[in-house]
Amino acid sequence: DSMKELAKKMNHQADEEDFLQSVSADIVVWAAESFVPWEIVSPPLGMDRLEEFNALIAPLRSMGALGTRHALHYAFGLHLNPELPDLNASTILNYMRAYFCLYDRIVGIEKIDLARRLTPYINHFEKDYLLKCLDSAYTPDVSALIDDYLAFNPTRNRSLDMLPLFAHIDEERVRAVVDDPRIKSRPTFHYRLPNCDIDNPEWDLSLSWSAWLEVEKLANSPDLGAICEEYAGELQRLTHPIESRWEKRIAELIAEASAKNGSGEGAVEHANGSKV
Repeated sequence: DSMKELAKKMNHQADEEDFLQSVSADIVVWAAESFVPWEIVSPPLGMDRLEEFNALIAPLRSMGALGTRHALHYAFGLHLNPELPDLNASTILNYMRAYFCLYDRIVGIEKIDLARRLTPYINHFEKDYLLKCLDSAYTPDVSALIDDYLAFNPTRNRSLDMLPLFAHIDEERVRAVVDDPRIKSRPTFHYRLPNCDIDNPEWDLSLSWSAWLEVEKLANSPDLGAICEEYAGELQRLTHPIESRWEKRIAELIAEASAKNGSGEGAVEHANGSKV
């Protein structure tokens, strides 16, 4: 009898363990599906192959893929990794300056989702760092550029994450400050700002890539210095964070620069020859 009782207890315990394992597995699946996004990653693509990536969107949408706006906890987005024309400090800084000046306009174009604004993943740069970079007297070599970036931004959580690029240039310098295994060195920017609106039938990669091409054009524009100077003044206005004045002003400046300098084909040709 004692052996039968022991066997019954053991079977009951096994049933409980099977039940708990089953429930645990269900919880893990639910959490993964609810909070951990599936990620589509491509190898480097020339811009003449961008349409191949766009061709994935409709099938994924038809299978139930959901975008940023579907739920408050869907804070994921579209990441682009545009290649640079060279790795000189002046080139890198000009691209950063152009992005800073265009940030308000890009946020307006992208209509960045509230959930993504509230999470730290795409934090913008602090005003002190923006003003440092926008100053025409700031002409660092690449080591100083990296050191200054790390002093102000020892994190991956920036809308334009420079750590992969800087790790490619000087990995030891970066790892000494931010020893994060998620930083993968590569000779590109890590542009994290755009939403992923894959469940929107009107959405594809062209909106976000067109916004980035404006950064390319401005980075290579002879008007960049004057625009940086004006934007630095705008940043110091107390009401700048609560107004959309600069978003409208930068659109005017971009239009004026295009009219004066041509449509910016040179920058677009560079982008088309690069990889993303």
